[in-house]
Amino acid sequence: MTPASRTAQNAVWKPTLLGNAWYASCPAVLQDALLQNGRLRKVSAGGWVFEHGATDHALYCVLSGQVQAYYPDPSGSMPLLATLDPSHWFGEMSFIDAEPRSHVAVAEQQALLLCVAHADLLPFLDLHPGCWRDIARLAVSKLRRAYQLIPLDAQLPARARVVKRLWLVAHGYGFKEDAPRTRLRLSQDQLASTLGITRQTANKVLRDLELQGLVKLHYGEVELLNLPGWQQAMRDE
Repeated sequence: MTPASRTAQNAVWKPTLLGNAWYASCPAVLQDALLQNGRLRKVSAGGWVFEHGATDHALYCVLSGQVQAYYPDPSGSMPLLATLDPSHWFGEMSFIDAEPRSHVAVAEQQALLLCVAHADLLPFLDLHPGCWRDIARLAVSKLRRAYQLIPLDAQLPARARVVKRLWLVAHGYGFKEDAPRTRLRLSQDQLASTLGITRQTANKVLRDLELQGLVKLHYGEVELLNLPGWQQAMRDE
């Protein structure tokens, strides 16, 4: 890629990346380095971004489409961990410790990714060691979110779990601070698996929310309606 074409590419995707609170908070020198060292990667729907145990160690950002993260447990099932939409960064754990991937990432729909190879960014980080702190912040913020979710999912009633999880997904798991997405590509099976409840329970809660005018159900999607009403619902839960 020529310098001119790379500059044009970076200008196209920079606004998407700035929609992520972590990236927007990084020093400009790191923002530029991630773009300059990133390569575009297309993954077709159902294609693997990486498998459990993979050793690519790259850092990724979703530019378009959607990626879902799963954890393969010993029973052979793969509970859904998270749905990753445009501007969401992932893969930071293996990038930091160079250990094999702990989970699976699959394109739920055709996705365009920014792939920052471990070896390509290391020379920059050697020259700017302070930026390792920013990479670590990405991992720590997700760990903090996980610690917040574990007790909530275990103790709250099913309705509260569903309401809080939908609101969290709409805000990019805490990394999207501007207006929330209102159209969530999330099936009832996936929602139930994520929260540890049955599909029937998830369906009942969603139908109740639909009757209250807070959601509209589509095939494989949940649309959030009446955002002021959602803010009140979050306070009530």
